[in-house]
Amino acid sequence: MPGGKWIAMKTMKLSKNSKVGVAVAGVYFLVALAAFVGHIYSTRTNPADSGESALLFYLLSLPWMKLIPAPWMYSQFWPWLAYPVAWLCITLNIFLVFRIISLACSMAHWARGKAIGALRNP
Repeated sequence: MPGGKWIAMKTMKLSKNSKVGVAVAGVYFLVALAAFVGHIYSTRTNPADSGESALLFYLLSLPWMKLIPAPWMYSQFWPWLAYPVAWLCITLNIFLVFRIISLACSMAHWARGKAIGALRNP
């Protein structure tokens, strides 16, 4: 029976090679990019835009944007920092989505292997 360290190493190896995790993270990035481009296009073509176009982009950066202190948002530098901070939050979400999906796929792969082994060797 392999130890916990071996199982952790095997899980990390499987999750690094997860094509499903990469695909889901890629789709998340493309949705965020489309929301960002749509928001920029809306603000450029309609100067009176009240911010509804940024809603999807904001939702993709949650929950991390809610953790930013309010005084930072009212500082004079926030207009220049808002987009980089939002993209940093989205990048963190993409990483977490990749890791969670990859871990779920590796667990399913492991369970499938155990089930096949149990069926072969009753």
